[in-house]
Amino acid sequence: MFNSIEEAIATAVNESLPELEREKALRYLENSNDPKAIDTLIAGLEDVDHGVRWTAAEVLASQGESSFRYLLEALCKPNDMMLRDGAKVVIHKNSSENVKATSKELLEALSGPGADIRTMEAATKMLIDWK
Repeated sequence: MFNSIEEAIATAVNESLPELEREKALRYLENSNDPKAIDTLIAGLEDVDHGVRWTAAEVLASQGESSFRYLLEALCKPNDMMLRDGAKVVIHKNSSENVKATSKELLEALSGPGADIRTMEAATKMLIDWK
C-alpha cells in the first residue's frame, strides 16, 4: 500500500484522512528503525483519534527495546495525559521483558497526582541508565 516510509509518515500524520488508513500507515512503520518513523509513532500516542493512539502504542510495544529510548526521551519533556496513557500501554504490552521489568518506577509515576512532573523525573532517571 505504501511505497516508502516517508509516504507512510505523511499518511499517518494527516488528520483529514480516515482513521483506518492512518492506522495502516502506522503498522507499515512497525519494522522500521528510522528515527522519523519512531517519532511519528510516539506522536501518534497523542493523536485525536483513539484508534491511531492505540495502534501507535501497539506498534511501539512490538518494537520492544529498539524504540523505548525514544519514548523515554518524550516522557522527559513536559507531557500530557494522552502520552502517559499511551506509554502505559507500550510498557504493559511490550515485547521486551527487560522493558517490563525495569519500568516499575516509571509505571507508578505515570498516574495520579503530579504525574506530569513525576513522569519526567522517572523517565530522566531511567534514560540515564538505559543502554
